[in-house]
Amino acid sequence: MTTIKLYKNIVDNRVFYYADFGSRRGDHFRLWVHYSFLPFECKFQDNPKLYLPLKNARIDKGKKDTTLIARPDQDHWITEFFVQCGFRGHSEFTVKEPDVQVFKYEEYASPAGNLGISEGGLIMIPNKLEAITISWHKSGRLYGSPSDGTVIIHKDGQVEELEDTDLCELEDLGEPAD
Repeated sequence: MTTIKLYKNIVDNRVFYYADFGSRRGDHFRLWVHYSFLPFECKFQDNPKLYLPLKNARIDKGKKDTTLIARPDQDHWITEFFVQCGFRGHSEFTVKEPDVQVFKYEEYASPAGNLGISEGGLIMIPNKLEAITISWHKSGRLYGSPSDGTVIIHKDGQVEELEDTDLCELEDLGEPAD
């Protein structure tokens, strides 16, 4: 389960919640969140939080390129994935499922990105999929951590990291999609 820190914007005695993703120099966006996604106790705190994955939710694009809106929807669920790059490196990921929509952003480790650029994204998934498979790659000085990997994110928030041998074994078991 991922926790996202939200901010409040009060206009005409109405409270609007949002979260910023990414660095201003790279790909970034602001996600406006429907109030019904917040747990009841979070609405009264100074620092409300959003817990992902969000079930029965979708993401719509706003009028500006850097604006996204999370709204209730019976056909989708939303999760986030982030790959921290190595020192002076970069990272990237790809989602294996075809019906998934990804809103990617970049996080700079320094103002100009010289110390590394990490990639993350919000992922909108159809409810018919109970899990998604993501492969990732990162470069730079990794200090012994792996440079590639594959994870499965389940609808309930559980994350499974697959070893390369597991992935080879799974390829043989896979059924072709419709």
